[in-house]
Amino acid sequence: MLRSQPVICEQTTTSDVLVKVRSRAGAVGYVDTPNALLTPGVKQVRLAGRAATIDDIRAGYPFWTVEYLYSYGDLDKADPLTRSFANYLVGAEARSMIAAQQDAPCVRGDGTPEPLCTTPRE
Repeated sequence: MLRSQPVICEQTTTSDVLVKVRSRAGAVGYVDTPNALLTPGVKQVRLAGRAATIDDIRAGYPFWTVEYLYSYGDLDKADPLTRSFANYLVGAEARSMIAAQQDAPCVRGDGTPEPLCTTPRE
């Protein structure tokens, strides 16, 4: 049986990745879950019987990451726009928007940290 060589095809945008994956049989790409689920012809890869949903990630889906916001210096001394944006990200409106995108905000509604964001991974 002849096997073709793998093709590495870096793309600039999520949309470009989805177009390539959808149009090439057997292609695999890495994009955020909501965009993958909204694209006809693209299937989500299940690992160990789990999908890339928040519930399955909490249950052990292994392929995920936390996105962090870093600041240069003390946010209390930052310019007002930077400080306002950082405060917005931990507020109720941002948490709601993050959850609507099928992501888990690192600060829960009660103000406690999300364990996915604070528990070291093995």
